[in-house]
Amino acid sequence: MKKALFCHDHIFLEYEKDFYSPGKMTYDDISRYFIFCHSVTIVSRSKEVDEIDRERYKSVTGPQATFIKFPNASSFNSLIFNRKLVELAKNIINGYDIVIVRLPSEIGNIFAKAAKELGVCILVEVVACVWDNLWNFGKLSAKIYAPLAFLRMKKNVKSGNFVHYVTSKFLQSRYPACQNALTLSVSDVFIRERKNNTYKPSNDTCVNLCLIGSLDNKIKGIDIAIKAISKLEEEVKLYIIGPGDPNQFQSLLNELDIIEKIIFIGTLKDSEAVMNFLNECIDIYIQPSYQEGMPRAVIEAMSCGIPCIVSNAGGMPEIIQSDWIHSRGNSSELANKIMNLIKSPVLIGKTSSYNFNKSREFLPEVLNKKRNDFYLNIKIGMVLL
Repeated sequence: MKKALFCHDHIFLEYEKDFYSPGKMTYDDISRYFIFCHSVTIVSRSKEVDEIDRERYKSVTGPQATFIKFPNASSFNSLIFNRKLVELAKNIINGYDIVIVRLPSEIGNIFAKAAKELGVCILVEVVACVWDNLWNFGKLSAKIYAPLAFLRMKKNVKSGNFVHYVTSKFLQSRYPACQNALTLSVSDVFIRERKNNTYKPSNDTCVNLCLIGSLDNKIKGIDIAIKAISKLEEEVKLYIIGPGDPNQFQSLLNELDIIEKIIFIGTLKDSEAVMNFLNECIDIYIQPSYQEGMPRAVIEAMSCGIPCIVSNAGGMPEIIQSDWIHSRGNSSELANKIMNLIKSPVLIGKTSSYNFNKSREFLPEVLNKKRNDFYLNIKIGMVLL
């Protein structure tokens, strides 16, 4: 029976010898791999906790999924003494038939290198661009590391026997697979089917906008969104959903004198709560990110028929009409596009219809068929390699 390793930097919570993730990964997600293997061992970082909120955090371990704790590979010392971690990874890989690495991640890089040296099959999942991530993270050390990280990831994607991209073009152009590799271009985002487009602009004189993303770093372009709102004469409010401390934006809000227009909601209970909020309260969704793969939030907003305005980061230009794409970091361009949309009910209706129909490409039955066919080919390929 085939055994697989899944390797990533995600920090799982350890509670009573089980491991949990805040909705980003569940046992059901891991079970997708059972098409080409009997069991999966997750290799990642973990943090012990004294209690767990089982409504928010879902277990990733189960009858066919176990967990191995791996040291933090993102520290400066880990980068310097990388060889020791590669040797540790090689010891773990012994006895496994395939190594699944999700990139970008330092643990993923280490296990890709180790698997390549051992001649073990590698499935690379390419979910974002490490250059965009590090360069826009805001720290000088990250910018310095960005070129090396980019080259490492590019090399490790090339080492994959099988490569799964979450975009159709963007990540493929930056991180091309080996000529002989079997590849898949399918998003890792699923949406629930909605029979009809139920989008209706609110009757309020105020236009409600929304942005979903963590406040803990620069990546989601929250500063760009705030600056764009300050340039609008129309009555608008921006609701920001996501974890992090909003006080870091206080000086910017004071400077622009728009405190009353920006509402930080924090995190909502689950994805259903987010969808309900989008459906009931939001007229326009914006995602002015500096870095993206294929963002779930945008696709979920599209599935509600909500008009979306996004930056040209990552795979977003592949799903949003060109009229509603602005240059990364350009708040004036974002503001102009918001204004153009607000002033045209006809454009709002056309954009809503396009987004709803486009989102249907991300229904489970559509994506599962492509992914399962790919996994069946991996099963065959593992025998032939």
